[in-house]
Amino acid sequence: HIEAEWVKSGFKLSREQMLEKIKVFLA
Repeated sequence: HIEAEWVKSGFKLSREQMLEKIKVFLA
């Protein structure tokens, strides 16, 4: 399913963005 791929990509991107925000917050 293409939709599933989009969801996975979106989730991965959101997760990476969250980790970046955490890094900046802890820096």
